[in-house]
Amino acid sequence: MAMNERWFAQSEGKISKWRSWTAAFLLLCLAPFGSEATNVALIGSNGNANMAIYLAANGFSVTDFGTSIPSAGTLASYNAVVLLRMDGNSTITNWVNNGGVLITEWSASDWAVNTAGLLSASSASVGAVGTGTSVTFAASALGNKLGAGLPNPYSNGGATEFFYSYTGIGAGVEILATRPTNVPAILGGAYGTGYTFVVGYDWADGFPSTSSSSGTLLINILNSGMGGSLPAPANPTSVSATYNILCNGASTQLTANGATGTTYWYTGSCGGTQVTTGNPVTLSPATSTTYYARNYNNSQFSAGCASINIVVNPRPTVADLQATGTGIKWYLTQTGGTVLVTSTQLVNGQHYWASQTIDGLESSARFEVVVTLTNP
Repeated sequence: MAMNERWFAQSEGKISKWRSWTAAFLLLCLAPFGSEATNVALIGSNGNANMAIYLAANGFSVTDFGTSIPSAGTLASYNAVVLLRMDGNSTITNWVNNGGVLITEWSASDWAVNTAGLLSASSASVGAVGTGTSVTFAASALGNKLGAGLPNPYSNGGATEFFYSYTGIGAGVEILATRPTNVPAILGGAYGTGYTFVVGYDWADGFPSTSSSSGTLLINILNSGMGGSLPAPANPTSVSATYNILCNGASTQLTANGATGTTYWYTGSCGGTQVTTGNPVTLSPATSTTYYARNYNNSQFSAGCASINIVVNPRPTVADLQATGTGIKWYLTQTGGTVLVTSTQLVNGQHYWASQTIDGLESSARFEVVVTLTNP
């Protein structure tokens, strides 16, 4: 607390009485010491325009960026990126790591595997294998989902003609489809908290704006990627606050550490009463409250939460101002004004003036105190 200390004199008739006294404010607010719609970004150049029309007709929100890779801030609002016949960059790599779903096509798959290292495998160009080469979906749960509504094996003219080959497939990478002689054609696996579908053939060639095998495959991949086949996000690791202890009416900023996707905040329990979303968030609890932070990504919530207890103390009042003297009265003005009742809440930066009364005579001068609250 900052204060401007003064002495004042009280006069009683012709006899002057001088009393020295001090004022102090006890700060009580401190610790003792101390369905979603799936937003799809199309990047590259191979059937983009028709793909955008087709996806929009099937309920997806889609933006065609052409060959311009958007900024990290722009990508953050998209659930899935379809990378068509071009390399990505570190912005896309980081976006996948933070929970995005990447779908590649033809040469883009080579970048995803060899350059970005999004999956543990090696890639090499094979070129033309044959128009209408058959693709066989794996019998795994995710492989079956990718093949939903398609013959198995399926073929699609020039859209299943050019292939990359994959070798050295490491742990955590699933073969989702093969071409003849059991050569991998589609790989899938998590990268960070996101997921990558490496489609090593030119399935977007001649992409029509209406129903087609390529359209069915794309929607199957999107639905698989956004529909719970991907791993649930990990729990936030902890929650930190700008103030763990504060006055009633003050605010604190909460940050979920280890946040992935969207952070949901609750009171009562993990998944209890939802308060807000976002990270960080600023909250002003009226009473001591435990807040729970939960991650939401890949259309799934984390199994648990991280939590923090925020202690809220009553806001200090005039009764908490302490002065040494007799018959102390507090005012908001240096002269005149009305005596403050002791339950009046203190205001940060406010000037308060104290008089004392001796033998029934109140001092004409007043002692000034300026109140400073650390979290007003």
